[in-house]
Amino acid sequence: MMRAVIVTTGDSNAYSNFINTDIDLIKESIATTNVEVIRGGELKGDLQSYMSEIGNAIFDCDILFILSNDNPKSYSLISQAIANGLSMSVIKSQKSSDTISECAFNRNENLPLDHIADFSTIPEAAILLPSNTSYVQSYAVTSQKQLIFVLPICPSEISKIFKGSVTEYIISFCQRNDPAEQNIYSDMSMKVKHVIKAADFGKKSVGELLQPYLNNNNPTISCVYKQGDYAIILNARREGNISPDIIIQNCLEQLRDILGECIYCYSDRFLWDIACEMLYSHEITLAVAETGTKGIFSDTLSFHEYIDKIFKDGSVFKGQERLTSLNIPVWLVDKHGVTGKSVATAMAYSAMQKAHTSLGIAITVKNDEFNNDTSICTIALTDGENVWCKHLTSENTSEEHFKGTAMLYGYNMLRLYCESYGNTMGGAEPIKDILKNSLLKKLKK
Repeated sequence: MMRAVIVTTGDSNAYSNFINTDIDLIKESIATTNVEVIRGGELKGDLQSYMSEIGNAIFDCDILFILSNDNPKSYSLISQAIANGLSMSVIKSQKSSDTISECAFNRNENLPLDHIADFSTIPEAAILLPSNTSYVQSYAVTSQKQLIFVLPICPSEISKIFKGSVTEYIISFCQRNDPAEQNIYSDMSMKVKHVIKAADFGKKSVGELLQPYLNNNNPTISCVYKQGDYAIILNARREGNISPDIIIQNCLEQLRDILGECIYCYSDRFLWDIACEMLYSHEITLAVAETGTKGIFSDTLSFHEYIDKIFKDGSVFKGQERLTSLNIPVWLVDKHGVTGKSVATAMAYSAMQKAHTSLGIAITVKNDEFNNDTSICTIALTDGENVWCKHLTSENTSEEHFKGTAMLYGYNMLRLYCESYGNTMGGAEPIKDILKNSLLKKLKK
C-alpha cells in the first residue's frame, strides 16, 4: 500500500476548508489505486520553512500532493523547495508563461511580469499537467522513490486533472514501486519520445559519457550534435506493465547522474533562449565584449525576442579595436595576453560601466593559437563587485567548434547566475582581487 501526504498553502481558514473538502476529493479520486492518504499539512513561512515541511512530507510518504493557491510567491517557493529536496535546478517554463498570459487575458487581468515569472518557475525535470483556467501550473516530478504533484487548490481544476494525467502517473508509479499491486493498468500511449539538451561543460564530452547508453533497446537513445551542443533523443515503448513515461523517467535519472551539470534543459530548446528568458525574467541587462570570436556570442543573442530588454544601445563591443574603446591598457594586454583573466575581467567590467547595465560578460579568444595544438579562451562575467572566470583550452579542434563551445560556456554562466539570483553564485572572486583600484577608476570613465 502506497502512502500519500497532502499539504496546502494559505491561512488557517483556507486550510480548514481544504481539509474538509479537497482531501475527500483526492481520497475519492485515488480510491482505486491502493494509495492511502495518511495525513494533511500546511506550508507557512519562507523558503527554509517550505524546504523543511516538504522534506518531512517526502520522508513520510511515497506520494506527495501539494495544493497551491493563486499566490505567485508561494508557488515559486514550492518549486524551489522541491528542486532543492531532489537536487535539481529550477527553470522558467515558456509553456507555463504562455498559458498564464492566456489565462490573464481570458480573465481581463493585467498580471505583472514578476508574477508571470514566479508562476512559470518549475523544477527542471517537472512534467506539466493539463490545466489552463488557473494561474497555478500543475506539474508532476518523479524520483526513484517519490512522486510529487503540485496542483491548484480549486476543486474543479483538481477534479479535471485527476480524471487524466494524475491518476495515470499514480498507477504507473505504484506498478513500478509496489509489484504486489500490479492489478491496475493505465491506458497511456505505447510509445513516448522525450528530448533533453546538454553541452560539453564537464571534463569529458557528452558524446563520451553517452557512449555506453547508445545501444539501449528501451528507451533507445540517440543524439544530434552541433558545436558542443547536444540534443539527446529518448524513445520509449511500454514494457509489460511499465509505461513508457516511467521508462523515460528512470532513464532521465540515470542520465542526470552521468551527465550532471552538462544538462541544461529537459526540453528541446537552445541554451541562449533559456539564458535570455532568465535574464529577462529578473530584469537583468547585459553588456558584451568579444575579441577573436567574430561576434558569435552577441550575434546569437540579437535574434532573441527579449533582446531590446536585455541589451541597451551601445552595450555590444566586438573586435580587437574594441580593446581601445573599452580603455583596456596596452600594458595589461602585453603583460597577461588577450586571454588573461585580468584582461577579460577588465573588458567585462568596462563594457558594463559604459553601457550602464547590470552585468558585463567578456569572451576573448587568441586566434593565432589555432595554428598550434591548443586553443585558448577566457570568459569573464561580472556584476561590478564579483567576477566569475572560465579558462578554456582545447587540443586539436576546429576554430568553429571551439568558438561555439566558448559561446555555450558564456550562456551557461548567465544561466547559473540567474539560477542563483538573490544569492552569490559559487566560484565568485572579488573584482578588487583581480584589478587594482586605479584601473577600476579608469575603466569607469
